Amino acid sequence: MRTLFVMLPALMILITLFPTHAQQSSHCSFCGGELHGKYWKLPDGGLVCAACKARLPECSRCGLPSGQLWRDGDARLCPQCLKEVQRCTLCGDPLLGRYWEVKRGTCHYTLCESCNASTAFCAKCGTALTGPPSSGGGPVFCRSCMNRLPTCSICRKSLTEGYIEYKTANGPVTVCHGCNSRSLRCYTCGLPFSNGYNIDGDHVCSSCFPKLPQCSACATPIVSVTYSFAGSDNIYCARCTQDRRPCDVCGEPLGDAYDQLSDGRAICLACGATAVMDTAEAEALFDAVVKILDHLLKMKFPARPAFKFVDLPTLLAQIEDDPSLRGEERTLGLFMRKGRKTSVWVVAGLPRRRTVAVMAHELAHAWQNANCAGESSKLLSEGFAEWVAYKVLEAMRADKEMGQMLRREDLYGRGFKNMLAIEQKSGIAGVMRRACSDK
Repeated sequence: MRTLFVMLPALMILITLFPTHAQQSSHCSFCGGELHGKYWKLPDGGLVCAACKARLPECSRCGLPSGQLWRDGDARLCPQCLKEVQRCTLCGDPLLGRYWEVKRGTCHYTLCESCNASTAFCAKCGTALTGPPSSGGGPVFCRSCMNRLPTCSICRKSLTEGYIEYKTANGPVTVCHGCNSRSLRCYTCGLPFSNGYNIDGDHVCSSCFPKLPQCSACATPIVSVTYSFAGSDNIYCARCTQDRRPCDVCGEPLGDAYDQLSDGRAICLACGATAVMDTAEAEALFDAVVKILDHLLKMKFPARPAFKFVDLPTLLAQIEDDPSLRGEERTLGLFMRKGRKTSVWVVAGLPRRRTVAVMAHELAHAWQNANCAGESSKLLSEGFAEWVAYKVLEAMRADKEMGQMLRREDLYGRGFKNMLAIEQKSGIAGVMRRACSDK
C-alpha cells in the first residue's frame, strides 16, 4: 500500500517570518547594520534587514534566510531543519514536498518521489529490492525468498507466478503452466515430464519406469497390456504372447533360454527344473501314487495296470491306433485296455507334480474300468479323474497346481467341479458312488 503526502514547508512546521517596522534602535542579526524602516523578526528573536532578506539564501524546508545552509541532495537546509527533516527510507534524501508511505508485508517505508517510482519490492516479504523492477512484468522476489520458492519439476525454474501441483504418493509435484501444457505425459501416472522412455510408442517418466512390470520372456518393461496364464504368476508382453513358441508343457511363451527334449518338444526352464526324465524315477512315482490312492480314497487295483513311460511321439502313435482316443488335445497320458491287459501311459518330460497328477488321473480311469459296470459319460469319467488327481495334489499341498485345476472351464473343469459339489454334500464316499453312475 502506498499513501501520498504533501509537505507544505511554512505551514507544516509552523514557522513564520514576521515583517515589522523599526520603532527602536536595533541591528540586523546578519550584517550588523542598524535597522531602518521595514525589517523582519525571526522566531528565535533575531532581526533581518530588508537587504539581507533579499540577498541571503532561504532554507528549502522552512523558507527562512540563513547565513548557514547545508546542502543535502538538491535541498538547502538550515541547522534546525537539518535536525528535524524526515528522510527517505531508501536513499536518505530529505522529504520536501510530496512523499509516499509504503507498506509491503511486514515492511514500512517512507519514500521520496524518485525512490517511489524506481523501487521494486519482494512480492513475498515486502523487502525493497535494489535496481530497477523486473522487465518481465511479473512479481519479483528478494534472494532469500527466491531460494525458498518451489521450482518446476521439469524446467527447474523458480515458480514466481501460478503453477500446477499434482499430488503423488511421493509428495507434491509442481509444474509451471508452460511445461504443463507442452510436455509429454506419462502413460502410467499421467504427469508431465521431460526425461523418460518411449516403449513401443508409450511414454513413461523416469519415476514410473523402474516400477513397470517386465515380460517374463524378453524382460522388456510392459506399459499397457499384460498377458498371463491360469495358475501362473508370470506376465508377458503382447509381442511375446503372439510371436514366441509356447512351452509344450505349460503353454506359456518360451524365454531366450529353454530345454529342448529329444522328441522335439521345448519346455520352459520352470517346467524343466523338476521335469521327470528318468524311467526309474517315474516308476517310483507311479508306485507312490498307487499307495496314496489306496490310503486316501481306498482305491484298490486287483490287477494293477502296467506303467509305460514314453516320449510324445510314442504316446501320439497309440492315440492314432485307437479311434476312441482321437480328437484329444494336448494329451499327456492314457489309460488303455486290450483284452484283460490294462496299462497307464505317461509322457516323459513333465514337471514332477504334473507327472503325479497325470498318473492319478489315468489310474482313476483304470479304477472306473475295473469297478464300474457300463459306459459313463465323458463329463462324469473325466470329472472323476480330475477330482482324484486333485485329491492327490491336495495331499502334496501343491497349491499352484490345484489352483490351475479350479480355474479350468472346459469339460474337464466342469466335470471336476461337479465332483467337488458332490464331495461337499456327501463326502468322499458319495463321490466314489457317483463315479459309477450317471444318475
